Amino acid sequence: MTALSLKIRGFRGLLAAALSGFAVSCACAASLTWEEAARIAAYDKALSAGDPAIAEKFLKDTSFSDWLKLTDPVKAALLLSKAQAVDDLARLLDKPWRDEQEAELSKALSLRIDSGKPLVKAGIGPVPETLLSWMAGYRSYSEHKTGLVRKAIRQFETVFAADKTDADALENKRSWENRTIRERNIFLAEFASGKLEKLIKYETETGKAFREWVRNDDVFKYLDQAGRARQERYLTQLAAADAAKSKLSAPRLDKINDQPIEQQMYLLGGLFDKSKGGGGSLLERKVDGARQSKPGETLSYQNNRLLADMLRTAIPGELKGSAAGGRILQFYNSGAGPAVAIESCQGCYAKYEPAGARIVLDSEMIQQYLRVNNLTAETLLSDKTRVAALAGYLAPIFVHEATHQMQHSWADKAGIYKPYVQEDEIEANSMEALYTLEKLKKDPKFRGLFSKMRSSASYADQRLKLAQRFSRNPDDFSENVRQLYYYGLPSFEAASSQVLWAVSSELKRRKGLKADARNELEKTGADINEAMAMTASELISSAAGIKTPALLKIQEDLLHNAVYTGRYEDASDRAVAMLGAARGSGTPKTGAVPAL
Repeated sequence: MTALSLKIRGFRGLLAAALSGFAVSCACAASLTWEEAARIAAYDKALSAGDPAIAEKFLKDTSFSDWLKLTDPVKAALLLSKAQAVDDLARLLDKPWRDEQEAELSKALSLRIDSGKPLVKAGIGPVPETLLSWMAGYRSYSEHKTGLVRKAIRQFETVFAADKTDADALENKRSWENRTIRERNIFLAEFASGKLEKLIKYETETGKAFREWVRNDDVFKYLDQAGRARQERYLTQLAAADAAKSKLSAPRLDKINDQPIEQQMYLLGGLFDKSKGGGGSLLERKVDGARQSKPGETLSYQNNRLLADMLRTAIPGELKGSAAGGRILQFYNSGAGPAVAIESCQGCYAKYEPAGARIVLDSEMIQQYLRVNNLTAETLLSDKTRVAALAGYLAPIFVHEATHQMQHSWADKAGIYKPYVQEDEIEANSMEALYTLEKLKKDPKFRGLFSKMRSSASYADQRLKLAQRFSRNPDDFSENVRQLYYYGLPSFEAASSQVLWAVSSELKRRKGLKADARNELEKTGADINEAMAMTASELISSAAGIKTPALLKIQEDLLHNAVYTGRYEDASDRAVAMLGAARGSGTPKTGAVPAL
């Protein structure tokens, strides 16, 4: 007998128990038949125990859930949210996770196992160790994988080497066990970040052995995403400085060697001849790519505005002649029109802002491009050819963010609430990778530009690696996006479950409020327009301050989630089909990103 059949038999036992339970007679008062009430109670009991087989069964039992959505939307939403949360967790843990993905798994679990999340009502969280009990009851993972999960939830023994007989250590352990994964990660990330910042601020060493220590020190595995990006930049600076210093005379080296890394990069950047437009040697480009901009190398307010206007018309010109670019142009030709701004993205290369319907390009990314190519804002703006080259360089990330704009446009036209989830990034990354592949094959200038820039700009290198990963195996690309790039985002199933739980729990609470309290809330709460513009985390944290009609609208949207899942599936299928069609017209075959 299979495990699933055992689970189903267990569910029938729950159903029998519910049929004879007191809850049934109470539920019948709500115009339900005895059997209907028992079925609801059985599902509720199994889902509250975190049973993944029953969660899967409930999600597939569409005829029953559709009936319940009409009969009791709040109850249907609470059951659906628990089922989605349990199913999503099981799918997450069933994936293959490598040892070096400990941080990624930890972040993914922290999004799901925390106070106020639906998994708490399924017996998982907020105490992280409850996950281990759930795994022991419902999964048979290897000892190695269980050990990885222990590390990912930051179990005390995997983080601290403490004497179990020491009173202070035992007290610290009790305190630690009261923290959620998120709280544990914040504590560890702050400690690791403090150590890294001290190195950046004071350390003068740049040699290979030191770089290997910075890369592999156990403390730094606790860095958050921003910290890991800073660590990678530091390592890039160290390598560039070490290579450049090896070419210096002793007198020049003496002036640089005892300086911290940022000052070393600044001084090294002043040693090169900047007269050559288009950039100098490979070593010079690496140094210029890794250092900060000097006074005079940043974009003034006026040049920023002028360049943004020029890119707004130049980038669409770069999109012509490609399948992915053509889809973006078709969207803009329908009347949307691209709005482009250049600002600091604070850790990203670009972003789409729904409130202003604009795509923001990172100013530091553009300034790095200018430094590497020995350009000033004035020499760039005075030459349309150079502006076109920059537009080509930025076009892949523009395609990415324009896809997000298309997603928001779809939701607006459909009149539904749209959380920002992994599935959005799967589509955006697929479109970006497809565009990059097409341009690498068809456009020698594009290929040459990225070939030159990849050694000195992480932006260029990451665009090429993403395209190669998509080309190599488009069918597995969605899982790569989830686990390698956007583990810090919830899946649609996770986000939907959490929003549904928050909204429906609040609606249930309001039924017990006095009329004057409800009336006051309806006067002062956020309206439908404000609520629809909220991110999932914003909505979850402020559900108590949102007007009832807005909560009901969002509940209704997420209860009928086929409109979302259908779109995500269509987008994934479309990207793979577009890649196949493009290959037929001379785009690279699987894995065949042109050698650079």
